[in-house]
Amino acid sequence: MTNSVGHASPGWSWTIQYQLDKSSYQPDSSGTVSISLVNKGDVRLHIKQAGIQFDWQSSDKWFAESVNVYLDPGQQANLGTVSFTVPAGVKEGTHRFLLGVEQEHVETYIDPYTGYLSSYWKDDGIQMANDYDDIQIEALKAVLTYVSVTGIPSFGSPIFVGETSRTVAVISNTGNVKASAVKVVLEDLSPSTGLVVSGSDTKDIDPLGTAQWVIEVRGDMPGAYQGKLRVYAGTQKVLEQDWQLQVSAPEIVIADRELSPQADQSFVGDTITITYTLKNTSPVAAKQLTLDVKTSEGLTILDTPTLTEIGSQSEVRAAVKVRADKLGPAWVQITLSSYRVTVKEDRVSLTISERPLWQQPLFIGGLGVGVAALVAVVLMRRRRPPKAQGVLLNQPAPVVGPSSTCPRCGKALTYVQAQSKWYCTRCKEYI
Repeated sequence: MTNSVGHASPGWSWTIQYQLDKSSYQPDSSGTVSISLVNKGDVRLHIKQAGIQFDWQSSDKWFAESVNVYLDPGQQANLGTVSFTVPAGVKEGTHRFLLGVEQEHVETYIDPYTGYLSSYWKDDGIQMANDYDDIQIEALKAVLTYVSVTGIPSFGSPIFVGETSRTVAVISNTGNVKASAVKVVLEDLSPSTGLVVSGSDTKDIDPLGTAQWVIEVRGDMPGAYQGKLRVYAGTQKVLEQDWQLQVSAPEIVIADRELSPQADQSFVGDTITITYTLKNTSPVAAKQLTLDVKTSEGLTILDTPTLTEIGSQSEVRAAVKVRADKLGPAWVQITLSSYRVTVKEDRVSLTISERPLWQQPLFIGGLGVGVAALVAVVLMRRRRPPKAQGVLLNQPAPVVGPSSTCPRCGKALTYVQAQSKWYCTRCKEYI
């Protein structure tokens, strides 16, 4: 903002317009003031210097720059920029200053000897404005700023449960005193649980120096987390920015699924087994696992596996057993959760049919009884003795004798009716 101050005398008058480069200054710092001047009088002015004088200076001292500017009445001219310094010992608070110029002006008079109007330059020396203005001096302090804040992995990239994210914050001190007990902390986390945060040590930062903090955050539960990354100097909060992290549950895929019996070959009363091969494709172990099984009406859950952990890049087999109690379409759904977050779902559709007659237990049992009876009949027929030969009238009674083969040589025997004996033609004797 441009301000103005003025000065007037019986022979001349001017107004200075000025603007400081800052609203406040610190001890042992520097600044500038831009000055322009308007000739408000009726005589011509010659400006040799322009400057500023503060209340911490003696009356014979000021900050000035040489100029060589002539101004006619009503004319305005830019006198340039004057640099100044604030000594280290100046106390904080409000101080006063004056603006001024070294000048000369034209004087006119009537020459008593000639009677003509004459003029000359009259040196006025250093002339200050009639009014003071104020300047604010602040105490020396550290000024902390973010140089960079980076995430490892980068912000927006998720990590898995059990992994650690690192936030690297670089802070600089652009002030003129040492910043003491500086720390960078992660606060106001939402959700408030599920993360383990470490790394909030304190450091001192010299003027124009920098320091680095590494904050490690381990994800213990899946979720989208937000918080505030804050910088403190002692107990005073000086910087703040938003922070976020996505923690994901492990990734589980179904590598294989076996169904026994097949979905379209299930009958009422069958025990149906669904065997899964589950693989953890993430770089961390999948822990806190739970497997929930739901079925449609008409199916009864007989057995569900107990899963607790699947190692990184590892596979496990899990079998679910149900019994089919009713005809019609049916389904079995499994939901696998890790850290209370669903990581895999699968639904198996079934068709429960009536068992064919030839596969029913009564039919198979009756068939078995029939086969057994038939076998018994055959065996009994094989074991039954041969029927006795019928006796014909007027014919000799059948000969009952030894075997029809010779017990010595095995040759067939001949029955001799006259002797009523068997005769071996090879051994040449009666048997």
